[in-house]
Amino acid sequence: MSIKITKSGKLIYPGLIIIILLVLFMPTIYSNSDIIPLFPSNNTNEVSKTNSFINTDSGHYKENTVITNINSSLNPVFSSYFGGEEKDSINSVAVDNINNLIAITGVTQSEDLPLTEENQKERPGNIDGFLALLNSKSKALLYSEFIGGKGSDKPVSVVFDNKGNLYIAGYTDSEDLFTTKDALQKKNNGKWDIFILKINSSDFNTEYSTYIGGSSSDVLHDIAVDSYGNLYLTGTTESKDFITTKGAFQENITGKRDAFLMKFNPEENCIVYSTLFGGVSDDYSEAIGIDSEFNAYITGYTYSSKTRSLPVRNNIFGPSTFSYDSYIAAFNPDGSDLIYSTYIGGGGGDRAKGIVVSEEKIHITGYTYSRDFPVKNAYQNNSTDQGDSEGFLTCIKKDGSEVIYSTYLGGEGDDFIHTIQTDEKGNIILAGETKSGIFLNSGRWENNDSNPDEKKLNNNCNAFIAVFPEDANYLNSVILIQGNEYDVINNIYESDGKIVAAGMTKSNDLTATKAIQMSNAGSYDGFISEFRFICHRLR
Repeated sequence: MSIKITKSGKLIYPGLIIIILLVLFMPTIYSNSDIIPLFPSNNTNEVSKTNSFINTDSGHYKENTVITNINSSLNPVFSSYFGGEEKDSINSVAVDNINNLIAITGVTQSEDLPLTEENQKERPGNIDGFLALLNSKSKALLYSEFIGGKGSDKPVSVVFDNKGNLYIAGYTDSEDLFTTKDALQKKNNGKWDIFILKINSSDFNTEYSTYIGGSSSDVLHDIAVDSYGNLYLTGTTESKDFITTKGAFQENITGKRDAFLMKFNPEENCIVYSTLFGGVSDDYSEAIGIDSEFNAYITGYTYSSKTRSLPVRNNIFGPSTFSYDSYIAAFNPDGSDLIYSTYIGGGGGDRAKGIVVSEEKIHITGYTYSRDFPVKNAYQNNSTDQGDSEGFLTCIKKDGSEVIYSTYLGGEGDDFIHTIQTDEKGNIILAGETKSGIFLNSGRWENNDSNPDEKKLNNNCNAFIAVFPEDANYLNSVILIQGNEYDVINNIYESDGKIVAAGMTKSNDLTATKAIQMSNAGSYDGFISEFRFICHRLR
């Protein structure tokens, strides 16, 4: 039975809810069947046997740490579930201050996903995408609909440009995805193709929809938008006929899978440039950043480290380590050449997941299985346990000339950083999931109402937000989302001192605040929370 909501946000059927999205990237390898897993699976530890483990205790962390639990001094001003009876995940969230909108997108298998009244219909495919729009002030649900055709459709990113236009992008194997008359590509050319949607923020109608892809699998992982409204797309392709432009840095695929970078002009409905990036093995791009001069920066991970065949220029971290390494590659404004590129990693597996570009620095984050990950001026010098994943944060000069600092971030269990943002003060905001009993320090908690031991994480997977100053020499605060089951943050958005976080949960005991949906409606639901950030430091 479908639950209906009026456009004003009132519930017609009691107990309905909405939430915001966030994408979950689990540490699994890209396959033709299911590129980004919808729901959690067991992680495979990938540690080089040749690297020795260095023991770690609290002395390996810098002091002046405050950790704030979600249920104590830093409560969300808004928190809600969003989902139906089956499995749902929010992959991406964006805020538009022009039209006072919060947009979330993700994936669902629920027939009874909360939909607004005008969009009541059956879910068309196996796995479908969704878009939901909330009023950023009242948190009322304004619009919610399915996205997709009869196959599987996976939105991974949502952005607003500086005019308030809304873009959603992802990948699909549906052959009947709706496309507009002016679509750049009207048909799915391969197994998986990229899709781009433009939604009018006033009436929520689809203004533009197109496929982009070659004859094999093309998977989008991230998009960005510049000050002129150009979109930048990045991901991984297997297609030998993937669209590249003449004069691009790399016009032809060199391995089974290569990363790609594409600049797309929505107004002119044209590809400005498109280039591949890769060596003779598999190469994946996970995230993208743009600077004020329209240089593009992509980061991800590569198996071409084993053959040292990835195009490298000014490799400030030294040679690759014959495992899979993270990397960063910087491209000039027309995509015709590399400014620089470098491996980032140690003797185990390293996977970059997020990037933020400022005027002078670039911050890269992700997770690593390396016991010898390169560190410099570190907040945490060593990994905390052999065999587990540890988060990392690396900062380099924007011109690629020097590593400013590089640090592990984590506890004694598995820790995964999925996303990064910065605010106008330069604070670094990281989010993801942790299985560590004590996260990021030796257990010093700011706590006014209970025993510190009660603030340890539950014995499962919990979501977190960690905030550092720009130089990352101390930890401002950590928000822990501790349900009785699995919780993960896939994406965050910072705006005017507020942090909006979205992701996925299996827990049925998360605190709902001013919620549209008070409880978990299925096995996995999306969730969204908004926090007013308070920067404080233990002295």
